[in-house]
Amino acid sequence: MAPRPKVPFWLHPAAKLRANIEIAQGTDLALSPDGAVAAVIRGPWGQRRLELHTLATGAVEDALPNVGNLNIELPAWSRDGRRWAVAEMRFEGEARRGIIHVGERGRAEPLCTAQVSHYCLIMRNSLARPSTPLAFSPEGDRLALRVSGADDRSALMHISIPDGAVREQWLHEDESDLYANAFSDDGTLYTASADPGDSAGLAWYPPGAGEPAGRLRWVFGFTVIPARRGLWVLGSPRYAFRVAPGPETPFVPAVAPAMERAVALRARASAQWDQRYLDSVLERIATNQTTYNYRVGRSGWGAGTVPPTPAEGARGFEHEMQWETSFAARLGDDVAVSDGVGVWRWRDDGASVTRDLLVDDTQRCTHRGARIIGLSAAGELLALLWKKDAGGSRTVLSLFDIDRAALGG
Repeated sequence: MAPRPKVPFWLHPAAKLRANIEIAQGTDLALSPDGAVAAVIRGPWGQRRLELHTLATGAVEDALPNVGNLNIELPAWSRDGRRWAVAEMRFEGEARRGIIHVGERGRAEPLCTAQVSHYCLIMRNSLARPSTPLAFSPEGDRLALRVSGADDRSALMHISIPDGAVREQWLHEDESDLYANAFSDDGTLYTASADPGDSAGLAWYPPGAGEPAGRLRWVFGFTVIPARRGLWVLGSPRYAFRVAPGPETPFVPAVAPAMERAVALRARASAQWDQRYLDSVLERIATNQTTYNYRVGRSGWGAGTVPPTPAEGARGFEHEMQWETSFAARLGDDVAVSDGVGVWRWRDDGASVTRDLLVDDTQRCTHRGARIIGLSAAGELLALLWKKDAGGSRTVLSLFDIDRAALGG
């Protein structure tokens, strides 16, 4: 009888470990929407490869093998789970160019390869990872690639499939840097900035639109997760947003649980960097120091406000995470989100957001030494990619079945 799989984490009874898959030097992870296949990028920078792991059989398809100087990252799936895409960055002199590879399950050769004139992703924190810059349209016949920080402007690159034709859409020079992008079911493309502002926040583009059709100026974050009803905008320290039809709703604070979590993390800290960082987190929570400035144009700033101003169709709430993250995925009707140390299930019942801690790496306390380096979900299946050693040469893909009944729905 095979031994039961184990992980070095605390688990909520609702998180039932199904399997562990050993993967050498794994870096990125994305589950297909049906939960049947895990797309995993592995290998050192310059020697990356894309593998498709069929979870039911253990079969591994070398979908994009390393052919030398391959710097792929951040995979994405089409909604029907038929197509995958990865982004690659290459230097031409000092210019950063992009190559987008698109393939199909069961197809030996890539479906198309598109070259874009710019490729640049940014994050506020050097320890954080960006969300995937690639978003498939609902039909899976085109991709939207976001570009941020290129020549001090942002852009959306629209890629047709399967011909690989590229249409470049450079945004207005006052438009803030883009940190996330995603399509809704009706084909509207949403983009998110890390700041609120007149040319920041959450903007949306109907199909073919060259300018935003609207903007929620006080909705900001590092990843956008479409849901069955509306979407989530997540990843900012302290604040997150649920965007769905409805009236203005008062901001929901969470000082007590945020303080409780920070105290627990501080108790684990032994390294001086972690101790000092968490001491500053505790001070910010205790004195309510966090302030977000309001962008006026690309480089101008106006008065800040805390908490964010309520808006029709959007609700803001506080949470326990205190540093930037892009680890989030739709989990059934809910969303799974992680800061690299803990993993939560967030559930919106229309009146409030419930946050349940599913996984906790009790041997870690900050993003500096976080072992969880990838998160994905499909239906009630949660997948985590984590490091067994500090350097990441040994990594594991762990699969968890989430029991909603054990979470109270």
